[in-house]
Amino acid sequence: MNDQPVSKVLVLDNSPELSPLIKSFCEGHNLCPLKVRKDALASVLRTNVDLGGILYSENYGNSSAEAAEIALDIHRTRPELPIILRRERQATLEGLPDSIRRIFCAAYVATDMEALRKVVEEYIFCLVYPNSLLRGIAQISTEVLGNLFKGVQPSFDTPYIVHDRIIFGEVFSLHPVGEHLVPRLHDAAGG
Repeated sequence: MNDQPVSKVLVLDNSPELSPLIKSFCEGHNLCPLKVRKDALASVLRTNVDLGGILYSENYGNSSAEAAEIALDIHRTRPELPIILRRERQATLEGLPDSIRRIFCAAYVATDMEALRKVVEEYIFCLVYPNSLLRGIAQISTEVLGNLFKGVQPSFDTPYIVHDRIIFGEVFSLHPVGEHLVPRLHDAAGG
């Protein structure tokens, strides 16, 4: 049994000659590739909450302008998803307009799949959460739980990673969030 995490990725690449290479890469790196028609893309992004990322070709669509607009739409719909750009000539984001460069996490070329492996490990299978993110989650959770449950003061222990297989593939989540609800002293005393 393979204990490595598995992740779904959308493959938005209309290059038939590279399709076997990308499929082979995905199979060898615990990625479950999903291909989708352009007219179904918005629906797939809304319904597949367990996506890990997107492999995107700079030539996706009928023109570079259309490819840029589709990428922007994806980012607006699912800003948390890393979009990895396959380029024809250079494995960098240099030369892209600033308006779209910011939506891609990295770039690769098909002649260097080792670079793609590193990007996948960093952006899809990374289990490191920045402290600022953890503090933000705790702050938002405290406010929401405090507003939902009057008379309690949420507190949090140090978070840890939980490995779960509830949905397709595997989910890694941070726990505990809202594990302890302690009555507020002034509320308990009627004040």
